[in-house]
Amino acid sequence: MLAACLACAGTTLAQGDPCPDPCNPACPDYNECDCIGDPCDPSCGGDPCDPACGGDPCDPACGGDPCNPECGGGDPCDPACGGDPCDPSCPDYDPCECEIDPCDTSCPDYEPCLYPECPDYDECYCFGGPLSCNPLCDEYDPYCSGECPEYDPCLCPDADPCECGFGDPCECGTDPCDPTCGGTPECDPDCGGDPCDPFCGGDPCDPDGGCYDPCDTNCPDYEACDCDPASCAPANDDCDAYLALTEGVTVFDTTFATSGVPFGDFVGCQNDGNQDVFNDIWFKYQASCTGILRLTTCGGTYWDTRIAVYDAPCGSDASLIACNDDGEESACTLGTSLLEVDVQAGSAYFIRLGGASEGSGDVGRLFADCTASPNDCDDPLPECPTDLDDSGTTDVTDLLAVLAAWNQTGPPRPEGDCAPAATGDCTVNVLDLLAVLNAWGLCSDPCDDPCNPACPDYNECDCIGD
Repeated sequence: MLAACLACAGTTLAQGDPCPDPCNPACPDYNECDCIGDPCDPSCGGDPCDPACGGDPCDPACGGDPCNPECGGGDPCDPACGGDPCDPSCPDYDPCECEIDPCDTSCPDYEPCLYPECPDYDECYCFGGPLSCNPLCDEYDPYCSGECPEYDPCLCPDADPCECGFGDPCECGTDPCDPTCGGTPECDPDCGGDPCDPFCGGDPCDPDGGCYDPCDTNCPDYEACDCDPASCAPANDDCDAYLALTEGVTVFDTTFATSGVPFGDFVGCQNDGNQDVFNDIWFKYQASCTGILRLTTCGGTYWDTRIAVYDAPCGSDASLIACNDDGEESACTLGTSLLEVDVQAGSAYFIRLGGASEGSGDVGRLFADCTASPNDCDDPLPECPTDLDDSGTTDVTDLLAVLAAWNQTGPPRPEGDCAPAATGDCTVNVLDLLAVLNAWGLCSDPCDDPCNPACPDYNECDCIGD
């Protein structure tokens, strides 16, 4: 119908009649409720609760009463309609929900503590709190239960008398050293006593007893050297108490020697990471020759030794000249030592002999021998005696060599002896200084050698010709 009206409206408008049809939506008086409205639509004045419109007069939204018997209500068991569900005649009747009998133990919410009249009511249980703190309970014991405010462990059967102050002081560990409690402070080591005191029955001379002391001077097996090694140290134990050493064999004993200064001076010799000489003794050797001094413990000693030679006894002025730990000859077994050092006749040398580790002292033999150097003072001087460094030239280096050896004598011939005559005088003095100054420059004409390629008379055929 709306389409027909619209079509009609279009025709009418086209002919110039503005609104001959009131149901034309384009007209100002158009009313949808009058033209195509729903009589049940509230906006058009309709009533959705009208049964003709499908409404339910029993619906509370339409003012109905669901409890009205005409609407199917009026159930005497429905509490919403004023019914009583606790009426035994109601189908859902539940005596536990209706609390007919609060003492009914079959009810899931049974709580006997709410009703003292119930036979299961327990005054102890219903009082609350730990049973040991409830005076109504048989378990009541407030002094021995830590949950109770009256708790006091000293009132319990298992109370510690020492902690609670009523125990025996001698049993409570007040002072185990107290003589009134049976303590023996004089003999108990825990009390500062000495159980080895004769008063306590100790015997220092009994090797099987706990008080054995072999260093007690009253014991028959007392050994002074074992108990006081320093008292048995050899006479030459200290570096300033050296003994004279002569050539030949010297028997020595370092068993009770101490380890003394200087320390750490073996650093310049083979030492296997150990720079000291232990349990050492000292000798002074007066050189009987100018030559080589040979010192060795090889072949006569059977433990690891060390030898060192100094130019002075201990002190800041002493310098290490030579040292040896293990000799390299076949006779040098077990770490024995062999040392050779240049010496000047009449000069003093200080020999230190000891072991390679602390406590290694023992008995041994030291061999000493001085071998004189060949006497070369009568040998002729070289062709250019003032060229002391063999550089081919007499120069400042040779002059300094003479000054460095000033006043040295031989045999053997001291370096710097270059005058007088063809053999020198085995002494470095002013004559050698003058000889160097007079010979300053080249020692000889290089062309004195006819085969010197730099010389004008050089002839290859004569010198290296084929």
